[in-house]
Amino acid sequence: MSNMKRRTMLKVALGGAGLTALPAVTTAVGAIPAAAAPHRGPDVVGVGDTSITVEFDDKLHSRVALKDVDVTRFDASEALLLGDTAIEDFAYRGHETRKTKHHRHGAGVQVTIEGDSKAGVRKTVELTSFQRLTGMIVMRVTYTNKSGADLKVTGWRSGAHQLLAKPGGFYTFSGTTYEDRRDWVQPVTEDFDQKNSLGMDSSDYGGGTPMASVWRSGGGISVGHVEPVAKILRLPVRKTAVGASIAVEGDVVRTLKPGQQLTTETTFLTAHSGDYFVPLQRYRDYMSDIGLRAPKTPKPALEPIWCAWGYERDFTVEQVVATLPKVREVGLKWAVLDDGWQTNEGDWDLNPQKFPRGEADMRSSPSRSGTPACARACGGPRSPPTPRATCSSRAPTCSCSTATATSRR
Repeated sequence: MSNMKRRTMLKVALGGAGLTALPAVTTAVGAIPAAAAPHRGPDVVGVGDTSITVEFDDKLHSRVALKDVDVTRFDASEALLLGDTAIEDFAYRGHETRKTKHHRHGAGVQVTIEGDSKAGVRKTVELTSFQRLTGMIVMRVTYTNKSGADLKVTGWRSGAHQLLAKPGGFYTFSGTTYEDRRDWVQPVTEDFDQKNSLGMDSSDYGGGTPMASVWRSGGGISVGHVEPVAKILRLPVRKTAVGASIAVEGDVVRTLKPGQQLTTETTFLTAHSGDYFVPLQRYRDYMSDIGLRAPKTPKPALEPIWCAWGYERDFTVEQVVATLPKVREVGLKWAVLDDGWQTNEGDWDLNPQKFPRGEADMRSSPSRSGTPACARACGGPRSPPTPRATCSSRAPTCSCSTATATSRR
């Protein structure tokens, strides 16, 4: 691995003219689109593109710059958690830089940085920046126990930064769900502290879009994960004395024996000049590139619906059927059984007390009025990966069940 020399920064550029990765001393070396402006202070090594630069100092603390302007300080951005303590400082020992290319993401630069802690833990940070995904750094961290003793690990933290304050205050977005149905976009008040868990924290609420953002005038940062399956992580946002903090946190309770490694989920960090909308686009584009893209929405899924939640979970089929003439009269095209049609939350089995013949009853009851119906999915930890059809016969390939399978109240 390359050694970091005093007051030298590795600048990584992803400019429109092509892909470059080169070291540069702190004196100006022309206009390099991706590199942050030369900084004062400690040695740094970084990766970035035309809008974001992430730099690491000799403790492997990192700082984020947006279009050459620092938006964070050097924070202990990646840490291994051991109960009430955290290993946050890792003495820099070297880095490697290489060009990379993904068949969908396109051209990119990958930087691998290593450092050792006094406790005998080696941290290896792998950061990748793709030309197509401007402003987004994809990250994976590996911790190796180089000591001669067992380590009682309880978790890890990545992408932890404090966005520095500016006049006007902060706002935050979180795609996670809460039982109190709080807004996804909120002002960050003086006592703001929201853990943003992606777990199933109550019987009817949990999960969500795995991204959180915090921003203020002049810039913001967002974090999340890009794993192809759901992960139970946290994306906490808190008001701090110097700004607003954000991170990705994971719980991993295990004994890390000498020589063993722990690798985090693949996370991402973005820097952006506006709110959360562009980071959501970057997340969508990344996931689409790896094959997780939304199907084309069928026209019936866009038609107006009547939701039977007014009758709540204890509805009767007779109540719903009796309401359908009015549903048709006002021009609504679908009737949705919101909840109470299933045997248990997280199951897709129809309640035999309401539908003795199962799906036959579900399909035939609304057809008496000519209004198709579908059942809203009440997701939970017991949900199977492939739901059964619970729609009336008019639904093409049960499109309404597909459209509602991930909806949350």
